[in-house]
Amino acid sequence: MSIEEKSALRKRLRAEQSTCSASRLEYYSQQIVKRVEQHAAFQSARVAMLFYPLSDEPRILPLLEGYRRSKTILLPVVQGTDIVTRIYQGAETLRQGAYGIMEPQGVEFNDYANIDFILIPGQAFSTSGARLGRGAGYYDRFLSNPSLHAFKLGVCFPFRITENIPVAPHDIPVDEVLII
Repeated sequence: MSIEEKSALRKRLRAEQSTCSASRLEYYSQQIVKRVEQHAAFQSARVAMLFYPLSDEPRILPLLEGYRRSKTILLPVVQGTDIVTRIYQGAETLRQGAYGIMEPQGVEFNDYANIDFILIPGQAFSTSGARLGRGAGYYDRFLSNPSLHAFKLGVCFPFRITENIPVAPHDIPVDEVLII
């Protein structure tokens, strides 16, 4: 799939989402949070990397607040062309960073071998684990770190799951796609 085709797919997905009511998106988000909470890999994780949702992503904020005292919760922070992780210590520690993403200002976490679980947003996922991101490759570069052995769970709204997403050699698939 060419860059133009991926761009057209992203545009079509945004258009589909614009027809979905806010209450429907909230319902999907609540179901996603419940399913993540019930997932064995999340339950057993001591260190979990989540994400602060953008407006077109599932609202997983209950996971951030609900588990920050029982697990080490990490959030991605954009630094140049890469992602680093910082420990989430509460909403009051967040500042708007690159691309309007809320990022923690806390301690950087570099012990990637100890990350047990990563919840990964996507513009779309295939049922086999291929991910369509936003096109900048941040997650692919992060996930290619050889120290990282975490379980990778892909998450998006259900209308963004498709049978096929063509992949390039540098694309890193997730271990499982959460389907509600």
